[in-house]
Amino acid sequence: MSIQSHLLLSWSIVIATCLSGCGAAKPALVGASRDGHFVPTSQLIRPAGNTVEFAGRPVDIVAHPGGQFIYVKDHRGIVVLDREMKSVRQQLGFSGGGGSMHGLAINSDGTRLWATDAQSSMHEATIDAKGSVSWTRKISLPGPNGNGASHSTGIAISADEKTAYVCQSRNNTLAIVDLESGSRVSEIAVGIAPYDVIISDDGKRAYVSDWGGRHPEDGDLTANSSGTEVIVDERGVGASGCVSFVDLDDPRNGRQVALVDTGLHPAEMVLTGDESTLYVTCVNSDRVDIIDTATAT
Repeated sequence: MSIQSHLLLSWSIVIATCLSGCGAAKPALVGASRDGHFVPTSQLIRPAGNTVEFAGRPVDIVAHPGGQFIYVKDHRGIVVLDREMKSVRQQLGFSGGGGSMHGLAINSDGTRLWATDAQSSMHEATIDAKGSVSWTRKISLPGPNGNGASHSTGIAISADEKTAYVCQSRNNTLAIVDLESGSRVSEIAVGIAPYDVIISDDGKRAYVSDWGGRHPEDGDLTANSSGTEVIVDERGVGASGCVSFVDLDDPRNGRQVALVDTGLHPAEMVLTGDESTLYVTCVNSDRVDIIDTATAT
């Protein structure tokens, strides 16, 4: 056999092997695998404990104060999980649209729940003794200049549970919502596309993660995103992230008092018990930023 014929035969075997392997491959499905779970983003995770599967795209989660029930927000509504039974107890969809990418809160005695949608509302639900939820009202959160969708996200409830602080992504504001009247009473300008909010124990300060970063200055490269000019790099990818410090001494006249640069796409945050340190997940930088709240650095 000539060298040329031998090479052709070798390549034929390689190609045939590849084709047979490709033909035998099965499509990857969402669900349990030998090593963990394939989630909708095609990432492989290894859960530390038990898992409960349901058809949905979970974006936020809170636990009932009693510990038995877990409430999950997904793209369609609320999923209630029974922690002891490790099963889905209830699924309750949003009326008139889907859920936004973040935003779920529960009150201290586990009788009320709030969730934001991808349009212009915050939904309020009651929770009965068996952990089941039912919608009671929908609070209007209009978009920029009172028009269109606000695509509201993160929610924080005041200590007296009379006020909700809601991130309004398209408005670039933190909304102050009177929970007794069910109305938005004011908006505080923050960075671009606010995502998550934490309120200090005394209610005098809010920390807001700004998914889209700071507002552009002269010389910044920008692109339009849902009506707002955002800072981007040469590829057109978002290039700024920050956390807003908001003074709430007078909530209806609150204002941003500091802005701390972070990694890209700052999302959920955790404040330490003594409120001295803020941990910020920066999802497009694959890191956690640590902020000193006393010095805003």
